[in-house]
Amino acid sequence: MFIRILGRSFLIALGKASVAMTQAAVDRLGERIARGVCVCKAIPDPLPQWEKIDLVQGAHPIPDERSQAAAEKVSDCLKGLEPEDLVLVLISGGASALVSSPIEGISLDDLKETYRLLLRSGATIDEVNAVRKHLEFLKGGGLIRAARPARMEALLLSDVIGDDMSVIASGPTVADPTTFKEVQEYLKKYDLLEQIPAAVLEKIMRGAAGGLAETVKPGDDILQRVHNRIVGSNTLSIDAALNEAKQLGVRGACVSEQMVGEARLAAQWFLEQSAKAAVLSSEPVMVIAGEKPP
Repeated sequence: MFIRILGRSFLIALGKASVAMTQAAVDRLGERIARGVCVCKAIPDPLPQWEKIDLVQGAHPIPDERSQAAAEKVSDCLKGLEPEDLVLVLISGGASALVSSPIEGISLDDLKETYRLLLRSGATIDEVNAVRKHLEFLKGGGLIRAARPARMEALLLSDVIGDDMSVIASGPTVADPTTFKEVQEYLKKYDLLEQIPAAVLEKIMRGAAGGLAETVKPGDDILQRVHNRIVGSNTLSIDAALNEAKQLGVRGACVSEQMVGEARLAAQWFLEQSAKAAVLSSEPVMVIAGEKPP
């Protein structure tokens, strides 16, 4: 992988794998990183030896004051950039909650209550993240806006079915195809319009009526300054696991290419399928599940 660096380099790492991803970037770029922020779920012990990168902790799955402080750190890091500067963004699962940036007029408590209701409602991750993108200014392409006029390279670890980059971490570096009107429909679908905080409802209704600026949309000129690529996903992991099993002389079996649902029920189903695969095999078998296109 080749990334062209003309000016200064800045690093933003968000998600559960942010520490490992940041260390890999530091190993490659070293002193070329002018400054950076790594937002993680848990502070590692021992602490990494990074001179110019701030390590901060957010909360997951419901954001808290640490998540909001992390968003402020990220925003501050991206101030005063120039066109020749490069922002390297490293994204992994969990980043949506670890970095919380409520739009003006909405409090952190408003966000927390809205997300709690969504998580309990049975809404899909796509629907939850569509709401997040319209209530937080760093999501739905917002990170690109915060970094302009600098260039941006984003490396993503996908934790969503189908590897839709606009859904991963609520798409901070990607165009957002969803709208306020769709968000309104999602909340109506789960009977949440009368339950969400009044400030959130007011923003969504005003946005749906065209009274608020939308997220970054496909075709926006600002997207010419960013390049996104997926460097890890369920698909790649399944292929790697099956290849490794073959090298070890173990038969590999993928019992589901699109395993979704409530965790406890999914686990029960997986155990049942694993038992069937083991019974049918006369040799050691490694059983996995995930999302893998045909």
